Amino acid sequence: MMENCFDTKKFLLEPVDFYGSEHLKEMFPPDETEEEACMELPHFNARLSYLKPKGTDMVPSVCKMLTQIPDIADHNKIIMHLSRESKTLYIAAIEGRNRLLLLNCYPANEKEEILYYVSLAAKHAMFNPPITVLYSHERLSEDETGLLERYFQKVIFAQ
Repeated sequence: MMENCFDTKKFLLEPVDFYGSEHLKEMFPPDETEEEACMELPHFNARLSYLKPKGTDMVPSVCKMLTQIPDIADHNKIIMHLSRESKTLYIAAIEGRNRLLLLNCYPANEKEEILYYVSLAAKHAMFNPPITVLYSHERLSEDETGLLERYFQKVIFAQ
């Protein structure tokens, strides 16, 4: 498990064949406190580039999500990380063991916003919510879990 993680919205996941080192800088011009870093994800035939604080070896929290995907047996799954500090919801939608259909982040703080963006991800991935399993890195409140369980098969806390 990755312990040295930080929350950032400044990341880009690209297939290896389309990767360009300039793409991230075009989308997110770095400031003087940031530097670009890159991580190979051979399981997805992709490369994750991101901006991190200069002089650190930190990786974005989405890396933690991506490294857990092969260990989850469910066919259609959505992994989410809710950062209450930055009020950001990170979502990955995966079909099978390694078909990553979506990786993105959204502004979310309320249970209705969480449901909206998770439902949007399911729709984008063409998943049927009643047979889709949600994995959350953070413990959700009973209200949040109850709301999500009304629409999705189950909600599992994944450490």
